[in-house]
Parts: sequence; C-alpha cells; structure tokens
Amino acid sequence: MAGGVSSDQWTWQENKVFETALATYNIHCIEKGEWEKLSLLVPGKSIDQIKSHFMQLLMDLEAIESDQEPLPDYKDDLFLMTKKGSRRQRQQRQ
Repeated sequence: MAGGVSSDQWTWQENKVFETALATYNIHCIEKGEWEKLSLLVPGKSIDQIKSHFMQLLMDLEAIESDQEPLPDYKDDLFLMTKKGSRRQRQQRQ
C-alpha cells in the first residue's frame, strides 16, 4: 500500500488518467482486447486491475441509466453560477 491507498483502490488522479486513456483509445481498443495499450497509459495498475475498473465503470453507468443510482442535483449550483456569473466573469467586470 503506497501513500495509504491500496493498489486495488483508485485515487482521483488515477481515475482521471484512466478516463483519459479510455478517451485516447476509445472502446474499440477494449473490444479488440488491447488492454495492454491502456495499461501503458495507467502506470501502477495491472491489466487485471484496469479490466476490473472498466467493468465497475460499466456497472455504474448501467445503474445510472436504469435509474437505480440517482444523478446528483446540480441545478442549484448552476442557478447560482448563472445568476451571479462565474468568478472569472465577475473579475472581468471589475
């Protein structure tokens, strides 16, 4: 366990690297079984860990799409942002 996180757990940063790797090689890489390509972009994770993480991602997406897992309610944050403008917009107005 390095840095308090086991190799089976994924940090936020590792997740972002994984998502970027998926976007780079897209689903065709996975359909062809070319997991090695993904593993080269996700250091510190084995091919089995990457496969398992991908399967968990699919299960999460299926749960969201079937309404088993509700989406977060972001409308309040969006309302506040559009009402007041973003920080950058406020700074530009000053």
